[in-house]
Amino acid sequence: MHLTRRALVASSVTLSLLSRGHAFARQDEEEFVADAQNRLRTMLDYLPGGILDDHLDITWTDFEGHYAKLPGLDTDQQYQLAPASEITTIFANRQDVQDLLGLELTSIRQGIISGLAPNRVIVLDMASDLSNLPDLWEANGYESRRQRGTSFWTIGENGEIDLENPVNRLMIARANNLAIVNDSLIVMAPRSALLAEVVETINGQRDGRAQEFEKVIAIIPQETTNLWLLNGEMVAATNPESSAYLAESDAAVGPMPEIMTLAIGQTAGATWSAESQPDDVRAFTVLQPTSPDQAEQVAAVAEWRLQNMVTGRGAMPFADVVGPVTAEVSDGVAIISTTGADRDMYIFTKIMTNGDIAPFAYIPEES
Repeated sequence: MHLTRRALVASSVTLSLLSRGHAFARQDEEEFVADAQNRLRTMLDYLPGGILDDHLDITWTDFEGHYAKLPGLDTDQQYQLAPASEITTIFANRQDVQDLLGLELTSIRQGIISGLAPNRVIVLDMASDLSNLPDLWEANGYESRRQRGTSFWTIGENGEIDLENPVNRLMIARANNLAIVNDSLIVMAPRSALLAEVVETINGQRDGRAQEFEKVIAIIPQETTNLWLLNGEMVAATNPESSAYLAESDAAVGPMPEIMTLAIGQTAGATWSAESQPDDVRAFTVLQPTSPDQAEQVAAVAEWRLQNMVTGRGAMPFADVVGPVTAEVSDGVAIISTTGADRDMYIFTKIMTNGDIAPFAYIPEES
């Protein structure tokens, strides 16, 4: 097999990166101090406001915290038992990600993804040495540029997609523009202008987003390592038949108030394999109503529906699908959670992705 000069350079750089021990050493659980609130705040403050076009869709995953709860895994096992998140999905194609971008899923401390395409950005906090990555990127067709005082690498500054380019085939336009910030952060964006905004935010030249979600951050469990933040409109029941469907719930406990922000999450160690989960693993949904004084009502309605309603698909009782739940309220925000190593810790995620929103649905006033 004949290799081009570019392929030879790329191969040598990749081998150099991997020979250094690209994945960071995992800490034992007792050595890792769970600090979900501050770790999440840090990552949210890397995101500039105003880039979401009123569409809230943020995924944060703390791989370091997740694996600290599952000590002793080798790299293959870390891939198999990675937290189920968008970040995992993007970087799960192990060999191609290594060859083209020089990245290893298991060397990501934590990552955050935000926005609506083409304004979707990725920020990764890496544990590995990033100094050789630019050589690999350039060997794979990236060009070095400077913009607003920042060095970055690009294969298309305006989100262009060339399906002849293996990076685009793997990442679409997600990794069109790359930057290394503060020696440990990698920023990816489809457009270079958006990349510059994120870099400026990381450097303190723009306001980040943590303050917007302070009440949600405050109520999540300390060991949270996976969180999906969404607009409350995602659970707005706009179907004309919704009123009839929710009538029994309304009669029993009253209507669900309008939801402003929704967050779905899991604590450290949640995996697709129940056999591998720690006993204290927890799945939860946070519901922030538009009116803080309605949080008790939100908790009561969600708890009743999860105990008494059935799924839209398969007509399975939510009580069987989700299991026992607890409902708590703090500072105008409700959190509904379930726990137990034998439970599906991604059940709330599945409920949302399946569009089975009944447990949390509210009927907008204009409906």
